[in-house]
Amino acid sequence: MAGLVSENSVESVSPAHLCSGPSCGASYTHFVRPDGGDANQCNGTKNLPYPGQGSNQNCAWKSLTYALSIKQTPRVSAGDKIYVESGTYKIGYGQPGAETNLSVCTEGATYDCMMSAVPSGVTIEGNCSDLPKLLGVERLSAVLDLRGSSNVTLKCLEITDNAECIEFHNTIAGPKMLCVRDIFPHGEWASAGITAADSENVFLDHVNVHGLAHTGISAGRIQDWTIKNTNIDSNGWVGWNGDIGADSSNSGFIRFLKSSIQWNGCVEMKDGSHQGCWAQQAGGYGDGIGTAATGGSWIFESSVVAYNTSDGIDLLYVKNAGGNVTVKDSKVGHNAGNQIKTRQNAVIENNVIIGDCAFHENYPSMDSVDLCRAAGNTLSLSLSADETILLKNNTITGEGDCLILTDGSGHLSVSGNIFDGRTDWRSQASGAPELTCYHYHMGGVLEKKTETNLIYNVKEGCQAGQLCADPKFTNSIFELFNPLLQPASPAVGLGVITMAIY
Repeated sequence: MAGLVSENSVESVSPAHLCSGPSCGASYTHFVRPDGGDANQCNGTKNLPYPGQGSNQNCAWKSLTYALSIKQTPRVSAGDKIYVESGTYKIGYGQPGAETNLSVCTEGATYDCMMSAVPSGVTIEGNCSDLPKLLGVERLSAVLDLRGSSNVTLKCLEITDNAECIEFHNTIAGPKMLCVRDIFPHGEWASAGITAADSENVFLDHVNVHGLAHTGISAGRIQDWTIKNTNIDSNGWVGWNGDIGADSSNSGFIRFLKSSIQWNGCVEMKDGSHQGCWAQQAGGYGDGIGTAATGGSWIFESSVVAYNTSDGIDLLYVKNAGGNVTVKDSKVGHNAGNQIKTRQNAVIENNVIIGDCAFHENYPSMDSVDLCRAAGNTLSLSLSADETILLKNNTITGEGDCLILTDGSGHLSVSGNIFDGRTDWRSQASGAPELTCYHYHMGGVLEKKTETNLIYNVKEGCQAGQLCADPKFTNSIFELFNPLLQPASPAVGLGVITMAIY
């Protein structure tokens, strides 16, 4: 996935993730590889297989469990690095290392057979040319635990499970792909990839979190996280869940750079296709990213958020003091609800936003009520007094009720965009088709500043002072949408300026 941010600029915002100072003590590199030994056979100090005999040999451990342990003090500490060689490592009940922790690893509570939280100041890095696979099994609650973990780096890891199922799946129609929860054995599935809370200065780089039965990443009360070149895709309920309870508010910068949040709310099949897609009408969820009430600066840059079964980016609860949102140089589209929901100060600039909210219509397990949910408005923006939402140089198309819905009192600045209306899918389904509207405001006093935009094929008709002609995209079909403009386009100089995300 190509990005628009130079490597230098991206690296400059990466958090300081290594421990320093006298409290860290000596730093060591520990090694994990499939042909290593257990904690008695190997001391984890060399990237070598277990020689087949002896104890305390200078060789790698065969499981990450020996480094982090299960509900016991880890064998690594602040400043250490764990290097994980390529291969598949089962994490959960029955994994190497679990046999010494039978008090917590039992058939009746396999979900609790979790490794201890990653100690603060530790780096876990896999072989970047062939990502090691951390495979959650037997209804494990989460593959990696970052609760209370700060100054941590996770790099070049695949975090997934091996089952084609969703926890609590209850579709109204189509295949019911329900994970086995109440009968042991449960199979090779885990609820979440990463769980985190009370965690600062975390860096995820080239991490592929996908195919989990419930949640990709569950994280609340975090500060200064950077997620770069990372996929959070195809998880059964939600990609990123920021609601961990009554106090889930975040602070600092939460950055998604050159990353992907796609197909959440669906089962990832072994052939790479998706089935069992569901959302809220059937009791599921389906957001790409959602939070509880939160602060913090949320930044999405050179990223893709698409094909999720509810909202794409739902940051409507960024309402605590100092909270703000930036979405730049990204593609957000084909999500079944609203593509972007936000409030307070926000910048939405140089994006391609495709409100193809009925994309999942041909997936038999999706209830029609969940298609174009919340009226399918492409952008849903909640304004606050003395704060501004800026829409600049975006290409925005959609088949919901409106391309822009606003509410509340505040400032909206709209300049340099292409707005391309379609037939409102819900109106067409009801037999009374009408065009989507350009902008509808409900409640409060709106102060709107509008400069030159192209606004085409919308319910209100031509807008005074705006261009009102077919933008002539290279391909306007939703599934094949290409926002590059034909040479004769009247919109040249408007809309998305650079297209590196494509």
